[in-house]
Amino acid sequence: MLKLLQKFVLTGGPCTGKTTLLNALGHKGYQIVPEAASIMIKQKHKEGVIDIFSDLEKFQKDLFLKQLQLESKLKFGIEAFVDRGVIDGIAYCKFYKIKPPKELIDYALNYKSDGVFFLNFLPNYITDKVRQEPFDTALKLHRVLRETYEEFGYKVIEVSDSNLK
Repeated sequence: MLKLLQKFVLTGGPCTGKTTLLNALGHKGYQIVPEAASIMIKQKHKEGVIDIFSDLEKFQKDLFLKQLQLESKLKFGIEAFVDRGVIDGIAYCKFYKIKPPKELIDYALNYKSDGVFFLNFLPNYITDKVRQEPFDTALKLHRVLRETYEEFGYKVIEVSDSNLK
């Protein structure tokens, strides 16, 4: 009998340890889906694109399609962890006050995750080419992410660095 796919989302504001935790889970044998936005931003930088966010609506639509592409590669029978789920895309649209693509909303209404782990900030917040938000902006985004998952009926599981010690 084929075991159903169990998929868990790792989310939270920038610099909360999602990618580090995801990579550790990958080393333990779980399936992982890297953050689609980081992949896209790094690719745009390689192509020489400077203002990646000049058209946020297009970026969010492209990001949604990239997320679907990455998640479509998951195999049944092995638990999977996703660095940001499609609900994150809606939260980012809300945060930046843009209308989410209709396809994203339609998909999100039926998006299923077996759990949402909401990672809190680590003590060493830094910015880089991918994570550009200053801390106060990241904190606001963090709140919007949580609110959006709760609006879609998810009960988020809090994770802080004190939980991991």
